Amino acid sequence: MRAVLVFAGLCLLNNRAFWRYALLERGVVTLDTAAALWRHVAVPLGLGVVFALVALGLGRTLLRRIVRGEPGAAESPAAFGLGVLAWAGAVFALGLAGRLTGPALGFTSIAAALVAATELVALSRLRWVKAAAPAPGWQQALWGLLGYALWHSLVIATAPPIEWDILAYHLPIPKLYLAWGGVHEIPWLLHSHWPHLMEAFYVLPLALGEDGLAALIHAACCAGLVAGTFWAARAELGVRTAWLAAAVVAVQPTMLRIAGTAHSDGAVALMQLGATWALWRSDEGRDRRWVLAAALLTGASASCKLFAVAAVPAWAGWLAWRRRWPAAFLFSAASLAVVLPWYVKTAAGAGNPVWPFFSRWLGGAWGASVIETPYLVSTRWPWPPDGELLVRYGPQYLLPSLAAAAFSLGAAARPVPRFAAFCFIPALTYLPIVIRQQEAWRFLLPLYPAMGMLLAVWVGRALDRTGPRRWVALAALGLALWPGVSASQNNELFGASGVRSKLRPDRDPRELYLERSLDHYLPYDRIRRDVPPESRILLYREVRSYYLGLDYLWGDPLNQGLIPYARLATPEALRDRLRALGVTHVLVNDQLAMYAPSEQYYDERITRLMNEMLRLYAAPRVQYGPMSLYRLK
Repeated sequence: MRAVLVFAGLCLLNNRAFWRYALLERGVVTLDTAAALWRHVAVPLGLGVVFALVALGLGRTLLRRIVRGEPGAAESPAAFGLGVLAWAGAVFALGLAGRLTGPALGFTSIAAALVAATELVALSRLRWVKAAAPAPGWQQALWGLLGYALWHSLVIATAPPIEWDILAYHLPIPKLYLAWGGVHEIPWLLHSHWPHLMEAFYVLPLALGEDGLAALIHAACCAGLVAGTFWAARAELGVRTAWLAAAVVAVQPTMLRIAGTAHSDGAVALMQLGATWALWRSDEGRDRRWVLAAALLTGASASCKLFAVAAVPAWAGWLAWRRRWPAAFLFSAASLAVVLPWYVKTAAGAGNPVWPFFSRWLGGAWGASVIETPYLVSTRWPWPPDGELLVRYGPQYLLPSLAAAAFSLGAAARPVPRFAAFCFIPALTYLPIVIRQQEAWRFLLPLYPAMGMLLAVWVGRALDRTGPRRWVALAALGLALWPGVSASQNNELFGASGVRSKLRPDRDPRELYLERSLDHYLPYDRIRRDVPPESRILLYREVRSYYLGLDYLWGDPLNQGLIPYARLATPEALRDRLRALGVTHVLVNDQLAMYAPSEQYYDERITRLMNEMLRLYAAPRVQYGPMSLYRLK
């Protein structure tokens, strides 16, 4: 009962503006609202459940074959990661073969479902959670908070996508793959040269016309991460620690921000947690079968994100330190074999398996050596530090909570439980690579389970004591959980629910949500109607392409080398290069602050070169809100 009250209270209180509008304003909820809920909420959710079950069943089938035993509930996150690897890997193989067609994708999905079918029957026999009767009040409150975090992700996922990275490359990459019928290098989109297993998987929902399903698949990965944190902590650290750790992980700002979007970070973290658990299991009996499972999951994680390959030397080094030399070799070989096709694809297409990095030794097409250093500089922390960047993904909640909990215990904070310390091993090689990145706190999502468990252990120890330290620990826990308590879905509910606007009742609610949320959505809609469908648009000072609906390429000076601004000395040379690329129009976002002229990005020379070229060789601009469209003569 307490769980229901917490969940309902947060839903109502944090979204009271939406509920007040939907329930009290006349005429905003209609039969069209019911139709929208069915089409954009119920259908994607149903498909999401099917996708998740098939991936889980497929992964459990594979895990059973690898370890030659019955996977339990604690192994389900690892199994889910293996299922995603197998299914998405099959789609990637189809893409490499140039067979991303409806029949081929359908056959692959049906085959995955058939393999998973028998295993899904066994799921009903698993004991997922050991019931405690009655559950203590604090535990019921955490259930309500976990339910609210799940609700948050589902609302975000079923609203139209508006998050920057999703519109820039997470969805455009699979959209281009699907349009081309295969996986090809995209010379003007830097991120496409890196491993993107989840983006390959998102070809399936986009083929169904369901971009919300792509977000729900990632939400399932994030749910698996939370569940995996719970099951691993329950097995090794106790029930109280398990519930506290799961709740802490679920409500961190990074999770709340990306779980309901078509990102890949949740899948990276899920697969790394699955690998951690498999290696922990392998150490019990020095069983190489679990090492193989961990290697496949680590390779899958590296196939989702370039930086994730850093976990390979950490775990291989740990196995070697344990004097398990054959296991260390097996782990290294198998994990790298999983990610190798991505490197081969990029090496063949771009001349450098990790384009544009290490260009001094590996070279690379499209001016990799020119792009590498400026790009790296642009991704690292500025000096002096930017306060907004420092708190973008919410480290101000979990890190101070850990420090306060440790302070409340003093010497009693030691020893750290062996399993909690074990979960930090990938940080030895992963942390030095990502800590210099502006997105570091998001990239560190694979370490959230370890930090959540450590905080839960310390808070639990403090709660068993009396005096001020107990209250300090409670305050630390409250700070860590606050992002979930205060999270709101007010705006996204308008986009997901189909509730009509009183001011614009003629507009489709989802279209109106996009129009009000994105400065480029309405201009794109008008441009799409005004220019010939065979046009090719250069996006200058803009990269969000998902809703454009026309052929395009980026003109970004740091994320592509197809337009070598440094080697183009005159406006005429720039015009000739654009003509050679088939560009017919140039679209400039005049008001996007992050791409305003600056020495680090669109510098004075590039800005002057483009402006002069447009003045001399383009028809007079047509203004579309904040954007200017130029037709090349």
